[in-house]
Amino acid sequence: MASLNSRNGRIIVSAILLVIAVVLFVMYEVHQTPRVQYIANEGKVFGTTYHIRYEFAENLQESIGAAMQEVDNSLSAFNPNSTISKINEGSTQTDAHFLTVFNKSAEIYRLSDGAFDITVSPLIDAWGFGRNAQPSASPEVIDSILCFVGFDKIRLEEDQLIKTDPRISLNASAIAKGYGCDIVADLLDSKGIENYIIEIGGEVVCKGHNEKGEAWRVGVNTPEDDPAGINKETQAIVSGNLHLATSGNYRQFYFEDGIRRSHTIDPRTGCPVSNNLLSATVISSDCMTADGLATACMVMGLETSIEIIEELPNTECFLIYDEDGEHFVKKSSGFNKYIVK
Repeated sequence: MASLNSRNGRIIVSAILLVIAVVLFVMYEVHQTPRVQYIANEGKVFGTTYHIRYEFAENLQESIGAAMQEVDNSLSAFNPNSTISKINEGSTQTDAHFLTVFNKSAEIYRLSDGAFDITVSPLIDAWGFGRNAQPSASPEVIDSILCFVGFDKIRLEEDQLIKTDPRISLNASAIAKGYGCDIVADLLDSKGIENYIIEIGGEVVCKGHNEKGEAWRVGVNTPEDDPAGINKETQAIVSGNLHLATSGNYRQFYFEDGIRRSHTIDPRTGCPVSNNLLSATVISSDCMTADGLATACMVMGLETSIEIIEELPNTECFLIYDEDGEHFVKKSSGFNKYIVK
């Protein structure tokens, strides 16, 4: 009997030790495994702000910052050491980011019949919207500048950028923010992240759902004279897995001799656009394309924009325009599937 009790005692002790070991192991694993949660990163890049939120077990701020800095080092006209700045100073050397954006810019240039053109930089400066710019846009000045504006005046030769005129200057601001969103999205995708939203200067990529398990929602602002960007009234709310960009003439402008000068320049005429389109929101298969097309729409105007967008696969637009002082909306045929309000 004593032997049986002793054996039972050993079994009980062994069971207790096993339970303790399992508990300690579980506690160790819980302590060692980071908790998956929604993480928010924000800051400044490309001369604007960014806000990123994603579900992951690790804060990727450093990796995200490094990815965006690579894009800045390639495409920012405000970074004197960037690839595009050096090209403007006479270099022919490109890089992978520059080549990707160059090729997409060439595609949108052809598609828009020249309404989108990254050689517009000298005109941006002449009208007072560029880096260290002083408005000096007399008809004579514009005519002289148009001699060295035009995507057909630049080309690639074995990944070297060749200009027909050394005065040609490039500005990728109308497409770089969208491209930056795509680069960050690629990074998050490579980590296996399923739920995120990326916003850089108003351009957006979102995937999956938010903390509440609901699809992300993005507002399309009502255009108002609002240089400070204080207005937050929305014209519509869209939802889903989106690559979205908005371009508008209602924030960046100035008055000269009683004339309102818009920051959107038509590279074909050399002058600020004068159509009644106030803002263009484009959804496409990538944010770089959406960004470039949104700018092209602002130059092309209402009817031409709708015609071109309707011909493109996986691309929709939401255009807000003015008629006799009132705001109206025109949408491509497939845009309604994204609207939730």
